[in-house]
Formats: sequence, C-alpha cells, structure tokens
Amino acid sequence: MKVYISGKIGEEVISEATRQKFAKAEEMLKAEGYEVFNPCDERWQNTLKREYENDQYVKSPWLTDKFPDFYAYALLRDLMALSTKDAVYMLADWKRSDGATSEYHFALATGKRRLFQVRDHAFDYLKDEFFVKADAGQLDEYLMKAPWNEALNQYIHDNINEIWLPL
Repeated sequence: MKVYISGKIGEEVISEATRQKFAKAEEMLKAEGYEVFNPCDERWQNTLKREYENDQYVKSPWLTDKFPDFYAYALLRDLMALSTKDAVYMLADWKRSDGATSEYHFALATGKRRLFQVRDHAFDYLKDEFFVKADAGQLDEYLMKAPWNEALNQYIHDNINEIWLPL
C-alpha cells in the first residue's frame, strides 16, 4: 500500500525538527511494509522550488496567472502526489495545519484510507464513520446484536488497530 504522510510543516524552509518528525513516521511506516511518500523529502522540496521558480507548473491554457505564493503551489502539488496514493497517515499535529487539514479532506473526498498517529484521532474518525455507515444500513451486524452505544464501542474495538499506527 502506498501511503502519503500528512502533518504540520508550516514553513517554506523546513526545520530540522519537522524533517525528523516526518522521517520517523516514514521509517515506522516502511517497517510496517508500506511504500511511503514523505513531502518533507529534500528531493521533493527541491523539485517544488525549482518548478515554482521556473513556472514549469503552468501547463494548462486555463491557468494563465502565476500561483500567488509558493505555499499555494506546494499544496496543489502535494494534493496531486496524494492522489496517487492509497492512504494518508495523519501525524499528531495535522489538525493544527491548514495544509494537512486540506489533505485529510481531499483523502476523504477521494476515498483514500486514513491512518492516524494519535489514538483519539482514530477513535473520532471511527465514531463518525460508524454513524455514516449505520445511516446507510451497512452496520446491521453490529446494530442487530446490541444498543447503539454498545454497537459503536464494538465497531471501534474491531477497527481501531487497522487505522491507529502510533510511532
């Protein structure tokens, strides 16, 4: 499975602490057998900067103006990279980042699998997923056996280890 790492980067010149945070996640995911895309990878960052500076990304006739800033361009290219992956791994700080939040919603909209570093984030995701699936009639095996709160707890118990991957 191909996994994109998402988390707070927050700066055009990426700090060493941010690089290490992403590298640690990359190492863990590779050890689990995943093929990993790390948007903090130096080669990827150099490619983004080179393309942005040379206007190489303006290939479409409908896109005639330069992106307003590097961040807008980098986010678009990161979403394009995410579009080719099977899943997104959400680091602990993803909710504090507009870019990572965009990546989460893009993954949700395009049916990508979501994986989480933080157990509470995985729990919240499964809780929301439970109610959506229950409303669609997809969780009768849970709801026929127990009241809603027990069915929800069982659903989370059955699925948490598939999407919660702590570092």
